[in-house]
Amino acid sequence: MRIIQKLSTYLNEKFDGLVLIGTLLALVINAMGFEFFNQYTALLYGLFSGLILVLFFKNWLIDNFFTLWSTGFFTFCIVFEFGFMLYDQVHLKDDWYFLPWAVLLGGVVVVAISILIVLKKITLRKTPLKALYISAIFLFSTVYSYGLLSLINIFNARQVVKWERAEVGLPSWVITFGGNYNDAIFENREWGTRWMNLFFLKWEGDFPHPPTTAEVKVFKGNLGKDYMLKTYDEDEKNDARQID
Repeated sequence: MRIIQKLSTYLNEKFDGLVLIGTLLALVINAMGFEFFNQYTALLYGLFSGLILVLFFKNWLIDNFFTLWSTGFFTFCIVFEFGFMLYDQVHLKDDWYFLPWAVLLGGVVVVAISILIVLKKITLRKTPLKALYISAIFLFSTVYSYGLLSLINIFNARQVVKWERAEVGLPSWVITFGGNYNDAIFENREWGTRWMNLFFLKWEGDFPHPPTTAEVKVFKGNLGKDYMLKTYDEDEKNDARQID
């Protein structure tokens, strides 16, 4: 018990430093996430961003919000990047499927923390501060829950449902820091047109290259939602392949 208390005290003392590290990680992941995204890096970043979120809510109860507004902004950036990373790097037929469930979980967190505040007899200083605190809990928890549900859906979920075929062009007209190097138009209309990073493809002719055909595996998710990944490197040809 004493070890847990010491760890809690240490983390609170290093909170600002952890937020700085988390912000830098969020920037790197946003810019280069397609290079190293996998379920394990997503899990580690999810645990880290969850820790930052818990510490922020804990410190906000103790300190005045107006002394923590900048920390709150960067905390949100860290949590948002967790949700966005899973949204961007994992494709579902309906990419917003988990959002209503995330909203529900955000509401559950609000209720749980509100009950805790009442039971612990914690006094928030001003009425507007109470509304702001509850709103922030809901927003931050909803965004984090979206990423968490998506991660649970894909984690160690490798049962193949089928291969989906797409006509792939190079490059996408919109190339962002997060990738989006290929436009993939799937034959199955349920998957529609997707931005992909298919780095294993071999292109013929001069630039601009004509479209080619590729197939990617669709896996059965743990929460019942089939998914495919966005990025496939040259060493991932077992999960994606070029047809012609």
